[in-house]
Amino acid sequence: MKSFFTVYGQCYNARLRSEYINLNDENRQLKVENSKLVFQNACTEISLAKAEADNFAKSEEVKSLQSVINLLVPEYSNQSDSHVKSGSEKYGGLEGSVSLRPSGASSLIGTSDTALQEKKYTGKS
Repeated sequence: MKSFFTVYGQCYNARLRSEYINLNDENRQLKVENSKLVFQNACTEISLAKAEADNFAKSEEVKSLQSVINLLVPEYSNQSDSHVKSGSEKYGGLEGSVSLRPSGASSLIGTSDTALQEKKYTGKS
């Protein structure tokens, strides 16, 4: 017959083995979850970097378009900067600054080339 200590030792070892297996399983699950979170974080960082690059490119495009507008319509560049800034802030940037056209330029927008040429030759506005 086995002694009490032998039986107790076997039960204790079985319990430790079971606990070890459970902890090992939990460790594997946590590693998988960690890997998923690391991947998700990397995807988020990539997405953020793309958004920042797009934002920078669009900002540069807006600056370029504003320069072209200033070259094509000198009256536009002579307006005070405060009007452009207040319009930009009010409408989030592009909409406010683009909508601020001098009165002479707004009458040309939407006019066909033929109509502009007729105005040029006839002297009528």
